[in-house]
Amino acid sequence: MTAYSTISESDLPPINHVLERLSTVEVIQWALSVFPRIAFLTSGQRTGSILAKIIYQMGVKVDLIFADTGVLFPETHDTIEKISSSYQLPLKRYTPALSMTEQTEKYGVLYLNHAGQEQCCHMRKVEPLLELHEDYEALLSPLRRGEGGQRSRVPIMDLDINFNVVRISPLANLSDEEYQQYLHEDDTIINPLHAQGFPTIGCIRCTTPVRDDEPRRAGRWRHLSGVDYCGINPSDFSHKTASIELPQEVVQSLKTSFSDAENRK
Repeated sequence: MTAYSTISESDLPPINHVLERLSTVEVIQWALSVFPRIAFLTSGQRTGSILAKIIYQMGVKVDLIFADTGVLFPETHDTIEKISSSYQLPLKRYTPALSMTEQTEKYGVLYLNHAGQEQCCHMRKVEPLLELHEDYEALLSPLRRGEGGQRSRVPIMDLDINFNVVRISPLANLSDEEYQQYLHEDDTIINPLHAQGFPTIGCIRCTTPVRDDEPRRAGRWRHLSGVDYCGINPSDFSHKTASIELPQEVVQSLKTSFSDAENRK
């Protein structure tokens, strides 16, 4: 029987201190060495494409986790399929318990007010992923500080109490210059909606194009003032004291790994 130990936010600062000095590739290598069961979570946007490409170039195969809400743009589905096939990342698609039609019949049109939007996003994005911890201890996430907002402070390593996994953001400190370089490489797979006025892309119901003079996330939940994020990323909200439980051997490896990472520099 597997023994479990707790890891809390207080354990993270010394590890993040060292990770800040590693390159994107080195962060991924470190994560692979610490977490036996690790996957890659993306919604098919630009940073996700870049991280998928880097993983592929490293010769690494990890599962591609995709929360399919049932109301995404066809271009997003096509992009995810291309990322999976071109970068050789096995696709694992997670879907809500209810179709949008069934959800509307049961709860009404949720996304027309703030409370309903939170419930809708939770049901269609978060709940399908709640069992991830049964298969994985960590997720690679394509968040980047250059996106601004809450993500300007995203740590390289974070705790996801919803999914009981560690979140690793190897692109967190990727510079704007490096970001643009990856985007303009011929073999980077990009969601075509980005070139059609959509800086960020979510569900069809709650995503609109954005003018050049607007904030980049203005097209997300435009009808609801003050809503910026869906709730799937722990770093998108103010932190509360958090802890998760992982297999004991993984926690021990994690708590001692920062000294190994220190020796790489």
